[in-house]
Amino acid sequence: MAVPPLTPSASLRWPLIESFLKRVPKARSIVEVGAGQGAAAVRLADRYAYQGYEPDVDSCAVARSRLSELGAGTMVSATLPSEADPADILVAFEVLEHIDDDGAALAEWHRWVNPGGAVILSVPAHQSRFGPADEAVGHFRRYERSDLTVRLVEAGFTGPLIHVYGFPLGYLLERVRNRAASSAADTSSFAERTASSGRWRQPGGRWSGAIRLGTVPFAAVQRPLLATDLGTGFVAFATKPS
Repeated sequence: MAVPPLTPSASLRWPLIESFLKRVPKARSIVEVGAGQGAAAVRLADRYAYQGYEPDVDSCAVARSRLSELGAGTMVSATLPSEADPADILVAFEVLEHIDDDGAALAEWHRWVNPGGAVILSVPAHQSRFGPADEAVGHFRRYERSDLTVRLVEAGFTGPLIHVYGFPLGYLLERVRNRAASSAADTSSFAERTASSGRWRQPGGRWSGAIRLGTVPFAAVQRPLLATDLGTGFVAFATKPS
């Protein structure tokens, strides 16, 4: 099947996600919180026993169709249930910032990770950059490196490793998103904006190759800057003690 396109921002963070996945070489199962339309799900279900959760019915339908075409993984139109089998890795890309009580969410996610497993997250960086696009998709906040580290540790995870991405292309992408959000008349509720965030400005399949090739040089530029604060997003990795 044709692999669904990632957004330009997701293309910039995907190499970091890949590097963190390699830190759990024995992982066999993975659960994704807030899978959106399944662009990441298809990439993950091709190598792990995959279970995804996406509460937005429309986004879930697209993700489920993509997994069906792949012939792997399952997708549920719901938030995480209170009881389920844990996985070796839990991932949540651009999800935590949508949750009011993010500390409670991380503590709940901790229960879903097998001992010795890991959590991999991505979040928007730097509260000072909070703008119209954040409001348009229902963000409560953006994160500083120190804030995210504290929250992960308080939830019971150990050894947080946080990499920044998005320099310099992310600044331009963010500016475009903010301008688009500012010019759009949106009367939807906060909950509606959050629910539809996985559908907001998603690229069509014809853009897949252009996005992939166009972001390659920028991914190389950001690589030496991972430990700095130069960028627009963070990807975090932490483990659950055995």
